[in-house]
Amino acid sequence: ASSSAMDDLRGLVMAPIAVDESRASDPDIERDSSAWVELVRPQVSGGLAAKARFLRGPTKTREAQLKGLDAKKPNVVCVQVQFGNKKTDSNSLRRIRIMPKAHPGGSIALKKALCPPDIAELKPGQVANATLCLEFASASNREGDLVGKFDIKTSTGGGIPIEIKPTIGDLLTPQAAPSVADFDASMKRLQGFQRVTSKFQASGGLEAVPRLLMKSAALTSVGKAGWVDNKLRLIGGLPGSNDLVLVRLDGDASSNSGGITVCSSD
Repeated sequence: ASSSAMDDLRGLVMAPIAVDESRASDPDIERDSSAWVELVRPQVSGGLAAKARFLRGPTKTREAQLKGLDAKKPNVVCVQVQFGNKKTDSNSLRRIRIMPKAHPGGSIALKKALCPPDIAELKPGQVANATLCLEFASASNREGDLVGKFDIKTSTGGGIPIEIKPTIGDLLTPQAAPSVADFDASMKRLQGFQRVTSKFQASGGLEAVPRLLMKSAALTSVGKAGWVDNKLRLIGGLPGSNDLVLVRLDGDASSNSGGITVCSSD
């Protein structure tokens, strides 16, 4: 009897909880997520707002496990979607849900789309967070190969089309950080087409760069986190091959500018 009860509990999924927007933050998710991407603008959707961010690290692992997926697989993508009621009147939004659409041709097949339960009601000013987990047939090192198409629907009918399309930066796999000496030696070996350099200007100052960069790509710090001797070293793995991606920034604090070098054998 106890085994049967446990089996029943494993299949239990709680609906997303609506809370005041000021209480919707989670420190772990802030650390383990990309920057937000707008999916739906309230001005064109009857007051419904929606944005998404890609989950990483321990938060992705937890959400994938809840859905029965292996977060270590680079073809598994977990997304937090935040819905908001931005209506200017007193009307609620009801029965908000995400529905899969036909998979687009020319991209890697979507094997599983595990959508969150319906959100029963969102009152004006409320938001609700939900998690969408996707498993593709394979991973890829090419930008745009992994695409999921969905409709967001409410009780008023119709559907608002959205696209979940992670960048290569979102899909980078976590890597054990080498020593600073080994990192620098590896970068020195990668030359020619294996190396790309560019300049950057940090309008918010150099101290803001590490967080912005790690929100843009799933990279891990090498050595001490942040700037060390005006250098910032980061590492990740390409999703389709697990080849290393090495990133080094050389900053000039006096001008809030510098250079960025990205190296990979692929």
